[in-house]
Amino acid sequence: MSSPITLFLASLITCAVAQAELLVYEPFDYQTYNDEEFGCLEGRNGGMGFAEPWQDTGGRDNEGYAFIYDERGNPEELYDGLNGLGQPTWDGVVDNLPTMGGYAGSSDWNPSLDRLNSHRKLARSAGEMAKRNYGVLWLSAVWHFPDQNFFAPVGIALTSKDGGITGRAHTISNGGDGIGTGNGKDFRNGRMRLNAMCWQNGNDVSFAPAANISNSKDNIVILKFEFGETDTVKTWYFTEDEELNEEAFNENAVSARAAIDEDTLDTLAFATSRQANAVDEFRIGTSFRSVISGSIPERQEVRVKRRLYDAASDRYYLEWSSNPGEIYGIYLNQDAGGYQPCLTAAVEASTDKDFTSYGPFANPHPGNPNLQFEIGLPDLTPPVLDRAWGSGHTVSLHFSEAMLPPTALDVNNFAVLKDGGPRLALSSAKFHPGKQTIELATAQPLDPASSYTVTTRQLTDLASLPLDEPAISFKTWNDDPNGVKVFILAGQSNMVGRGWYNNGKDNVIGGVGSLREQIKKNPDELGGLLDVVGNWQSIDSMKFWWNRADLDGGPRITKGNMAPGYGAGPDCIGPEYGFGWALHALYDGDPVLVIKTAWGGKSLYTDFCSPTAAASRDGRIGPYYLQMMTQVHQVLGNLGEHFPEFAGKGYQITGFGWHQGFNDMLGEVATHAYEKNMAAFIRDIRAEFGKPKLPFSIATTGHGGMEVTLEDRPTLAGQLAVADPEKYPEFAGNVFTVDTRPFQRTVEESPVNDGSHWNNNGHTLWLIGKGMGDGMAEMLK
Repeated sequence: MSSPITLFLASLITCAVAQAELLVYEPFDYQTYNDEEFGCLEGRNGGMGFAEPWQDTGGRDNEGYAFIYDERGNPEELYDGLNGLGQPTWDGVVDNLPTMGGYAGSSDWNPSLDRLNSHRKLARSAGEMAKRNYGVLWLSAVWHFPDQNFFAPVGIALTSKDGGITGRAHTISNGGDGIGTGNGKDFRNGRMRLNAMCWQNGNDVSFAPAANISNSKDNIVILKFEFGETDTVKTWYFTEDEELNEEAFNENAVSARAAIDEDTLDTLAFATSRQANAVDEFRIGTSFRSVISGSIPERQEVRVKRRLYDAASDRYYLEWSSNPGEIYGIYLNQDAGGYQPCLTAAVEASTDKDFTSYGPFANPHPGNPNLQFEIGLPDLTPPVLDRAWGSGHTVSLHFSEAMLPPTALDVNNFAVLKDGGPRLALSSAKFHPGKQTIELATAQPLDPASSYTVTTRQLTDLASLPLDEPAISFKTWNDDPNGVKVFILAGQSNMVGRGWYNNGKDNVIGGVGSLREQIKKNPDELGGLLDVVGNWQSIDSMKFWWNRADLDGGPRITKGNMAPGYGAGPDCIGPEYGFGWALHALYDGDPVLVIKTAWGGKSLYTDFCSPTAAASRDGRIGPYYLQMMTQVHQVLGNLGEHFPEFAGKGYQITGFGWHQGFNDMLGEVATHAYEKNMAAFIRDIRAEFGKPKLPFSIATTGHGGMEVTLEDRPTLAGQLAVADPEKYPEFAGNVFTVDTRPFQRTVEESPVNDGSHWNNNGHTLWLIGKGMGDGMAEMLK
């Protein structure tokens, strides 16, 4: 039985299809730029009939990218010197089909690595589009193939988003299905071959005949898809001096067959494997005429024209410029952080006006008169319950999109069960801090170090799309006061640490800028770091754990007794070394574990964005915030495996250290939002661990020394501000900030000249860690 939202969307799709035979159009009419980043097709979002921007993945080993060109030719000096080899020599125009002048071509800085693939999700699947025409769908594209006597290097396919074209044009990645045209397996026998092709589970199953194509004239490639019990793709080409007609296509087309679920084919993909090739003018429609028609749809820019707010009723009204036959989603923004979907899954454009209106509608954030709205692609993606955590009497659930009250606030729509135990009674449900996070209050407290499963029912997002994954599991943290004391250190590259501890300038042992040099200068203060023969001391009772790998890099775990060498390389230290020695004096032989979660080049604004900060923007929790929690769970959930001496012991999360901020200085919005985001981060960390007063030690971004003022650097001001008890009474006595500006050492006093990494000065990194540790110890006393 279809749900109301399914029927609603189906009616919109039918209306939109009925409006025009041309359903998808990509003219590549994007503005070109003379640099790599902005010349890429990646992220471009125009045309009609698409649900997401272009994605451009370079196949194997960074093998290439699609770049945008226009009728003026190639962007001048896109790559300097020889790096410009292989750019298309084409003006983006063919004689028998009008074009908009833009096109996407292959370019690469390495002539031996020249393959590319690009794909873009469609607003409707091939099956949905073909239903309007009894299962038949047409596709056309302009194909520029310059004079080369090698096989035809382009593939075009309808596939699933997770099974796009990659590598050579005849392969589909990830075991995905697809249907389209490509080189075929026998291209070497006839060269320059155009095959109708079907892929199943990533394999070519068509074995179709092929046709030689023209490599001296531009080609218009036509594909006809016929979906039924057996699916067929037919393909043929016309050169730019030939008449485009359906009779010639039917007479000459080559075909292939397979059984493919057309409703999963939701992505348009293309691949090329030779430089100087290019494609243009993708069209998908319900007839041959619709994809070769000379009429190019006139389309105005979609933007909000009127935004009205009525304070008395707390309601909004919107009008935006629109184009008949299109479907839109409405997105809102509470601050400068980004837009998130809201209100309704899809709004059909007006059929008789050049604008579309919506409303009046209830304020999505009651009482806020300053919401900003943006019109974009329809929001047809169901929400997901992506995270859960809990402690005490609270279970927190985070969703990929804002959820619709009142169902989200009805405790009868939730069940919390301890694995192997009873269902917990729930007393309330509330949003916190935004509508993407729901807090459930339990009548009895959650048990520490236990696993729970949360199930939901009848939940939808603001667009009434039902929850896609209604259940999730989580594990609570332990809190054993007699267990291992656990400290977490987090941040970016300066928490990773580049302080040279053994060698100094010119790689001399004990040379300028090394920590060993400072031990010689200050033996009374630092002499305990070395034994009687000059070897570095370690702390046997204090263990260290760090997975230095990035998000998808797999485990690269470094662990052992607290000692130097846990920085960016074995010759470096981060703040952990000074931090550990400061706490060693407090615990003196008691078991302690320091976990480091740090990655270079990460911001608090996006990468470490915590749930509260995310709620006022696009709702996306930072990937490195999530990775941090994942890694802490990994080590504490397997404590005895990582450290046999801790087997059978409980643990207690005792403190948190933070050294980060350089990347947030690079953006105007991020730097001025730092204090607000830092305060939110502290609160969210404490909520995650169920420790409302968890001691928090911060080292400032003090690069540049005392010459840097708080007015010059809002990140520095924010880091100091959160430790001000008058400004943040809740943080009094439990948040400490050490000003690192006095620890700056000159280039002459340091191993190297690297201002963003404290000139790799070992003494600086020791002082930063020691300052954080001393502050932590003072709070713990």
